[in-house]
Amino acid sequence: MRTSLLAFSLIIICSLGSFATDDTGFAQYKIRRMSPVGGLGVNGQRDVRQDKWGFVWVITVNNLFRFDGYTFKHYTNKLEKPETASAWSFERLEVDKSGDIYITSNVGLLKYNPLTDNFDYLVRGSVKMVEEDSQGRLWMSTPSALGLYNRKTLEFSPIDSDAGPVRNVSAICVNSRRIYVGTSTGDIYMFDENKGRCKHVFSQPQYNIVDISNTDSILYVLTENMGLIKISADTYREVQTYDFFYPERDVRVSARALFIDKYKHLWITSQRGIYIFNPINEEYTHYAYDKNDPYGMPSSSVWRISEDQQGNLWFGTYSGGLCFVNLNERKKLRTFNGRIDDLSYTVVSS
Repeated sequence: MRTSLLAFSLIIICSLGSFATDDTGFAQYKIRRMSPVGGLGVNGQRDVRQDKWGFVWVITVNNLFRFDGYTFKHYTNKLEKPETASAWSFERLEVDKSGDIYITSNVGLLKYNPLTDNFDYLVRGSVKMVEEDSQGRLWMSTPSALGLYNRKTLEFSPIDSDAGPVRNVSAICVNSRRIYVGTSTGDIYMFDENKGRCKHVFSQPQYNIVDISNTDSILYVLTENMGLIKISADTYREVQTYDFFYPERDVRVSARALFIDKYKHLWITSQRGIYIFNPINEEYTHYAYDKNDPYGMPSSSVWRISEDQQGNLWFGTYSGGLCFVNLNERKKLRTFNGRIDDLSYTVVSS
């Protein structure tokens, strides 16, 4: 098992890079497809994460899989049967700093137990989101509350705002020194460490917030059908709105998720494919389904993007399967000169 995972990782890490770019200066990435030919018989991947053992976990709306680099193992039937629902409805995956995997679902919060090769219930009842912050705290949301889950006492402690419980949470941003929470009703809260409460900092009722990411000075808020909103993290006022991923202002196709890569480019997933946006020059490139491109998108409907331990970006699609992108692998080969690279002899064949 370890041998197969190591081989799989080396294949990814050792892929050759290049400097191929499109007309806007963005890299022309190769998109590698892992399913359904790879064994994942159910399409519609919602979320993807890699655990500390190197396994890649995948959830669909009603199914859970584990990928070992070669095959997919189906875990749904191993789980305890839902008591109050006719079927599983999985929401999100999260991996903490120890590499342990968590799943949120309509019937509770689950954590993988390697001793039983199954999942333990941590919290009963519907759990929407779970995120670990830089201090190792596990943030969790239910349909009616936001709070912290204590992994030692196994208790959930709600955290309110000055106006009461924080409901309808749709995004939790923990990737900077501040923690932000967005809701499907257009509200943004910032957690006040001194008071131990959430401070209401922004409200726009027509915004259905689906994701939030930020730098120290800018808060990027992705809405379902009102565009990408750039907000000052100092004044909490809107700076600019981008709606390039709604061609001809057609907002019927929803945006899904937001991810910032190592080049500080913003990846926006939607049912029209993936848009990669450079906030410095405000240019973007678009990846959508192309049946003639073997290294292109297998489907234009994409949910979330996650980064694995090797720096590859994984994403699932509807009707197209599981994919990953190595940011160092481009669509053209890089050439090497023996004299420059200090090889002992000139290469004449390979």
